[in-house]
Amino acid sequence: MPSPAEVQSKTAKDDHLYAFSPLPQEDSESSLPINMPPTEGGYPYSFSPPGLHLADEISSEFYPSPANEPENIYAKYAKLAFLTLVISYIILTFSLPPPAVVLHPNSFSISNFTIFNSRLAANWEADFTFGCQNCVSNLTSGNDRECNTRIYYDYIKGYIFYNEKEDVLSTVSIEPFSLGAKEHKRVHVKFGNTGWEGNQPIVRKEVVDAIGKKVERGMLHLSMRLDVWVTYKKWGSFWKNNLLGMPDSYCWNLLVGVIPETGMGKLILSRPMKCYQ
Repeated sequence: MPSPAEVQSKTAKDDHLYAFSPLPQEDSESSLPINMPPTEGGYPYSFSPPGLHLADEISSEFYPSPANEPENIYAKYAKLAFLTLVISYIILTFSLPPPAVVLHPNSFSISNFTIFNSRLAANWEADFTFGCQNCVSNLTSGNDRECNTRIYYDYIKGYIFYNEKEDVLSTVSIEPFSLGAKEHKRVHVKFGNTGWEGNQPIVRKEVVDAIGKKVERGMLHLSMRLDVWVTYKKWGSFWKNNLLGMPDSYCWNLLVGVIPETGMGKLILSRPMKCYQ
């Protein structure tokens, strides 16, 4: 039979069926410190977390290290200087006034002037001089050095009026051409036969009667207008004189002497006038 001491020991073991106590116990020998020294890279473990290398690459791309900052600053300054130079060139090119265009009539004549059944027929001819009067450098005051400006007369439309702007007697289109610095060109223009060609205007009866009375007296007052579409080339760049696409207009008052018997007439006097659109 078991002794009383053995029975008491067994009873104590039955009261504690588990090998550990439910109460916290201190074991100084088996405890480990939780503050482990960090490894290289600032991460406390021997392996890197997912995406850490990718984050480092993105950070180095968008946030360069201080060692690369001087090089990046110089590149930014170079780009800024180049952009400033381009913008200054464009502003300077387009802000400089274009060279003065020479345009004036040298002669004007009428032939085969006829009024029949209240219809007017006549041939109108004129000579014009085109050119560039002051094609010199706009950047050097007092210097006669020529610039490389070239003027392109893209399209020219001519009109002959009676009463300045109200009644068109004849129209004509002039072939395009170009001129360089201080070049001049004399152009002979032959207007259409008024009232007898398909692209020419028909003059109203009251206007024809008024012109007939003027011709009988040997004098005829007319006006002439040229609408010119011009493009300039300077320093290798092209630009329109008018960015809205509107032409430059030149107008003159003409006093023409006419011989009623022959229907011939020549220019007596011409002077520039304000253009009426």
